[in-house]
Amino acid sequence: MREHITIVIAGMEYDPQKNQESYGSSAALGKNRCFIWIPDTLGSVRRFEYTKLTRSQYDARTKDGDLFHMDKGRELLRFSHPKLGSFAALICYDISHFEILWALNRANGKFPVDLLFVVANNPDGNLYRTCCLADCYRFYQYIALCNVAKYGRSGIFGPIRTAGERQTLLDLGINSEAITFAEIDMVGLRNARAQSDQELDSHLAKRFRKKPGIFQGTWSGKSVMITKKP
Repeated sequence: MREHITIVIAGMEYDPQKNQESYGSSAALGKNRCFIWIPDTLGSVRRFEYTKLTRSQYDARTKDGDLFHMDKGRELLRFSHPKLGSFAALICYDISHFEILWALNRANGKFPVDLLFVVANNPDGNLYRTCCLADCYRFYQYIALCNVAKYGRSGIFGPIRTAGERQTLLDLGINSEAITFAEIDMVGLRNARAQSDQELDSHLAKRFRKKPGIFQGTWSGKSVMITKKP
């Protein structure tokens, strides 16, 4: 990690049960989290922990299929690296909540991150792929979706003009274990963000789509988080 300036996002796991004998009882407790290792400019590596903010129908189930208590996260993590640009990570069902995407990318006048990683273990790969296609254009950023092989529809998506599947740099199928490499044009993305639609339509810059109406170089509006009553 230090030598190659490599960032590691280590999938996701359930926090081990405090009392294994109580697994399946009302005393069971868990949380869905992933770890992120980032090398800094001083040559050391820092570890961060992100806990999933939402709960889906597949989360925290006992061996018999019953639901048990799940601790949910209370904060979003976003990073800015001098050599790699800005990025963030979400777990699974979090990406289907627009208010979370908005808070991560736009709250308090923030500029959207360049690259968003989504680690998932969910059978509804089509839903997640649809979210990625919409959000990568809405926030004019790259999104890397990493779902488990048996559910598939992993890929890398961005506000790019592609000859095949629209806005798709990489698409991995179902039941196919794979390690893949892809080059993402982060510099091109940042340049495209600063260009006008006329420039993006020119013969010199046909790789990126025109920017959505909501996307501006700076954001002067207000961000409101909506809390739903139980």
